[in-house]
Amino acid sequence: MAQYVYLVSKKDNNLSAIGEITTPDRSAAPSPLPPHSVRVRTSLISLSSNNLTYAAGGSTPHLHWWDTYPVPEHVQIISPPGAEPTPADGEHWGIVPAWGYGTVLESTHPSINPGAILWGFWPTSGHRVDLTFEDTPPLPNSKSLRFREVSQHRQRLMALYNNYTLEDPPVTELGDSAAVKVLCRPVWQAGYLLNGFILGDLAGVTPVHPLGLPGFAWGQEDSDLSKAVVVSLGAGTKTARSFAWNLARRDQVGLPTPYGLLQATSDPCSLAELGSALKVHNVNYNGLMDTGLEWAVSKRPERLVIVDFGASKELMKSFVDAARDASKARSLSMSIQVIAVGTECKVFTEQEMRSQHEIGLALNRVQMNTSGVKDRVIEELGVGAYNVALEKSYDDCVSENGLGNLSLHRFRGVRGEGGIEGAWKALCGRSLEPNAGIVIRVD
Repeated sequence: MAQYVYLVSKKDNNLSAIGEITTPDRSAAPSPLPPHSVRVRTSLISLSSNNLTYAAGGSTPHLHWWDTYPVPEHVQIISPPGAEPTPADGEHWGIVPAWGYGTVLESTHPSINPGAILWGFWPTSGHRVDLTFEDTPPLPNSKSLRFREVSQHRQRLMALYNNYTLEDPPVTELGDSAAVKVLCRPVWQAGYLLNGFILGDLAGVTPVHPLGLPGFAWGQEDSDLSKAVVVSLGAGTKTARSFAWNLARRDQVGLPTPYGLLQATSDPCSLAELGSALKVHNVNYNGLMDTGLEWAVSKRPERLVIVDFGASKELMKSFVDAARDASKARSLSMSIQVIAVGTECKVFTEQEMRSQHEIGLALNRVQMNTSGVKDRVIEELGVGAYNVALEKSYDDCVSENGLGNLSLHRFRGVRGEGGIEGAWKALCGRSLEPNAGIVIRVD
């Protein structure tokens, strides 16, 4: 069976190519696996703006996402059709990772059998990959087996991206429920952490700075939403939907409810009915500066907490400027805090990235790092208690349709418009509707 590798240019993420592994001796057997290892092929994954972030920041210090799955040896680029095959240069080309399920083809790990399905971080590609695992303690009240990937080339990755799970009961069918999970579960955690542990002290945990780095000051005045209006820009993203659902249930977990939540997106009709005491006002971007801002300042908040889930930075700057003017006009002593969670779903040029950075500095924007925040919370709460609460929150949201109207776009395989190749181009070209979710069955 051919092993196709989907390659993305590290310099221009709009550019991609199809590679094929062509070993010198096609009849040679695969190399033997070392102990405690598995040979896996990607089965079911999703693509979102997160994957564009992995590509854009893949070589950034402290991130190293390109390290996750280096371009394997003996890869020949075979696209476009009819072109002379050329070797794939790992300096220029990379493999973008994605969350979802992988199927075990071979195993030397005593707890993992061939045919098992693992949850974790996989290549957006059709080739086989080898992982070496270190067991991690099971969670309380859970039979799921958990592993940490310990290969040398992945040592610089943050802990979040080296965690894998063999779930109990085992996943055997990658149907609709699995598709929803690969689409929503990877980003759920960011919204949960933002609401409970950055903008709150859930379970008595000291509020954590959005970067999650120890020693960074983040006090009560930074996390307090009791007299705030929260503004969600890019509210149609899945992370923003997670945050909104958790925010709407603060009274159920002992956190103060803000004065209101203003959600701005290009498709407000796709947002969930949150059904809580939280006052919510949804607008499209055209209405953000007038009816949206008027609604927010009419609550006379002491704080305006703007969470950027993926709106354009020019829009965010315009809104902040307008909010400051409105505050002065109404004689409000309203502070403005900007927290960046996601980025606009597009491929940025270097000039655009510099411009985005400069706008962020001008607005004193604080960036969120999910992995770092999670690590700080677990230090205080413990991994068992944290994961039990996180999973319950996610399950409750799904059962209540708390993520609203999401449209699944399904792709299959690697090559062509119907595979990873077409999915990546659709993502980069922003050709899908705002509430669309890309799910790919690779194997």
